[in-house]
Amino acid sequence: MEVREFPGPHAGACQVVVEVAYCGVCGSDLHEYASQAPSMRGAGIFQPVMGHEFTGTILALGKGANGLSVGDPVVVHPGGPCGACYYCKAGATNLCAEQAGTGYREQGAYAERVVVHVKQALHLPDDSWLERAALTEPLGVAIHSLSRGDMNAGETVFIAGGGPIGLLTILAAKHKGAGRIIVSEPAESRRQLALKIGATEAVDPAKVASVQVRELTGGLGCDLAIECVGIAATMDDCLASTRRGGRYPLHPRPGARRRRDRRRRRLDDRGRRHARSHRQSPRLRPRRVDVAGGQQLVPGKGRETACPGRQPGQPPGRRLARDQGGCRDRRPACRCLAAASSSWVADCSARNSADAK
Repeated sequence: MEVREFPGPHAGACQVVVEVAYCGVCGSDLHEYASQAPSMRGAGIFQPVMGHEFTGTILALGKGANGLSVGDPVVVHPGGPCGACYYCKAGATNLCAEQAGTGYREQGAYAERVVVHVKQALHLPDDSWLERAALTEPLGVAIHSLSRGDMNAGETVFIAGGGPIGLLTILAAKHKGAGRIIVSEPAESRRQLALKIGATEAVDPAKVASVQVRELTGGLGCDLAIECVGIAATMDDCLASTRRGGRYPLHPRPGARRRRDRRRRRLDDRGRRHARSHRQSPRLRPRRVDVAGGQQLVPGKGRETACPGRQPGQPPGRRLARDQGGCRDRRPACRCLAAASSSWVADCSARNSADAK
């Protein structure tokens, strides 16, 4: 990345020139900057100037740019739908395949001035809003996730990731009246910040986030899970943390790797993924096992005993959390946790025998 001098921008018809006040650095910008893979910018599809989370003041107005005046503070919507395709005509402009997009096909706000369509410039009450309003675009992502998940007041919300999007999701969930907010984040500093701004609990995913969410909710799981990282591990954490009938709207970053296991996930007509009632993520199955006396068995506590229901010659799973089908008892995995209750092992054996009959 380097600094270059460009000619000053001029407003065309229905356009405005914005003098940039604040511009956020999006994670997508960082990934593109650090990536060694061929880029859309390098290929000439996108222009070279990034920056799409910004505010500023109106410097000049083009012909037909009505509703704003020079000097007005504005926050800019980075989307640039074509207005003519199927999606635009249906009102779903965010799905437009021909998006111009400020910071992508159009010059971004890593500059002193930028030209945008007048409809992209949204008036702010006064100049004091310029700094805070620069977070409008990522805050919109957080609010959209909660809306797609039909969050209701009083519900338990699990948020995977305590980065900028995760922290904004905490604020949005708190504003919408969430009863409990559980955040998973590996960095201690971010966990403390999450608690400071409204999270009820903050857990370390190194200790298996889904197990901790289940423990905190008495084994039930969360009503709504929001994934704010964009990797397979946190997606699995969300699925494994969600109660039966709970909601998990999937909004990964472009290019995020996803596991497509239809045995453990289903997609409804609104694009939300729900935890199956009888087949859950492999991260969930062995985590909590109800045994006689109301006790709970957790991996790493007690010894492991070979399940008596495993078929002769069938090897155990590579790990407790990866059931390879050796045990016909589907509750935990192909190696049972037997330290706390021999009656549970007896029950496992009995049910396997019943299955064989």
